[in-house]
Amino acid sequence: AIDVGVTYAGTMHLSKVEIAATDEQGFYVPVDEPFNVRAGSRVRISLFWESFTDDDTQRTVSVRLSAFDGFMLAQQDQIPAEGMRPTAFWKEGEQVRDIYYLDIPADRTGQDVTIDLLVYDTVSQQPYFANFTDSIYQLARLQLD
Repeated sequence: AIDVGVTYAGTMHLSKVEIAATDEQGFYVPVDEPFNVRAGSRVRISLFWESFTDDDTQRTVSVRLSAFDGFMLAQQDQIPAEGMRPTAFWKEGEQVRDIYYLDIPADRTGQDVTIDLLVYDTVSQQPYFANFTDSIYQLARLQLD
């Protein structure tokens, strides 16, 4: 697991991230630093959130796989926990495990890519800033084999 410690809007705190990738048989295997992942595999990203306050704002989480030239290779946007745990109903101290799946293109062997995180207001589409500094937060850098 990666200890993160990033907060959005002073209310949503991401404490850690776990990354797993499929092996040749399609089973998920945990991936630790350095993050070597097979091109053509599927990556599972588990985000572990904690609510700092009661808040009725609805937020969407976007997890993205990006090449270093900025080209987005894959993206999954969702209300946390596949829509089952909307942030508008989170209570102070509540913890939520939020899972995303991204497919790594097979033609990216030998390249590095990043897993990035963006949180935005579901209604206005306005992004929130990670620790009040930047809207896109890099969760991990993957080296593709």
